[in-house]
Amino acid sequence: MIQGIMTLGDANSGSTGFAYSSRPAALTGKWQYGIQPTDSGFVAIYLTKWNTVTQHSDSVGGGAATAIGTLSGWQNLNVPIQYFNAMNPDTAYIIVASSLNSPVEGSFIKIDDLGFGAASAIGELDQVSGLRIFPSLATDEVNVTADSPIADLMVMDLTGRSVLEQAVGAQQASVDVADLSTGRYFLQVRMVDGKRQVRSFVKR
Repeated sequence: MIQGIMTLGDANSGSTGFAYSSRPAALTGKWQYGIQPTDSGFVAIYLTKWNTVTQHSDSVGGGAATAIGTLSGWQNLNVPIQYFNAMNPDTAYIIVASSLNSPVEGSFIKIDDLGFGAASAIGELDQVSGLRIFPSLATDEVNVTADSPIADLMVMDLTGRSVLEQAVGAQQASVDVADLSTGRYFLQVRMVDGKRQVRSFVKR
């Protein structure tokens, strides 16, 4: 079975994307989805700036909203963007995935009217109480804490492919990312009570 992934640009290779030079608070729009049990999806935004010295794109900011369960009818989408430095980007990438590493038949995400705007209280709510993931720019490890026990963690690349999985069973954990290649990753946190959320970090 093939994952349902749509991208506007390829943040791994640096190809296409679209020119964008502002620092918005969020990616906004409308969405609806039906995600099958044991599956999850996301909508992500990734902003970069070309570095003329290293001849590679530097991470400027990004964010992701998790899709779990069913959202019937068109609802507001709001993906807050976290910035890692004071640079203005020159390129934006948008990724929509209706399934992650183990796709389940029948999962879907519909999106419409995407744009950049101010963050608002309308949109995805935090599904995991007290969830913190730090640092956002990681060299050796990423720390995760929550108010309730974490079942497991999964690190994914920008295509939604799992590159690291770790069982936890506690309210905090450290993930060893030293061997990962430099770039943007998503971290899916699954709680013991079944709640899941996706956050992002940059491996430098």
